[in-house]
Amino acid sequence: PQDVATEGLPAVVDFRRHFRDPYNKAAYGYAEIESSAERPVLLLVGSDDGCELWLNGEKVHSALAPRSLTVDGDRVEAVLRPGTNRLLIKVLQGGGDWRYCVRIADRDGRPQDLAELK
Repeated sequence: PQDVATEGLPAVVDFRRHFRDPYNKAAYGYAEIESSAERPVLLLVGSDDGCELWLNGEKVHSALAPRSLTVDGDRVEAVLRPGTNRLLIKVLQGGGDWRYCVRIADRDGRPQDLAELK
């Protein structure tokens, strides 16, 4: 495991920067999101290639197809619980680019400042 810093918004994680042989692989991204209360959210997901997403141990999304990254391309309804919420994404890689982006939005699709959820 290694911490990854991103630049700018939306924050896109590029796995090719961290792996020497980025072909026919899978890698995981993990984040903890603090929430002061239970709240419905949209998880805005984009990946190159396919991905699977778990929130607090429950699979909430699967898009298993070769594709290019489209920021906010997938919209996944979910509920954050009070306290620490664990988000895990598995991103598949065939060839070419290998990136992902996950954002937390309100149910209207407006991205949320994570500091404001606390």
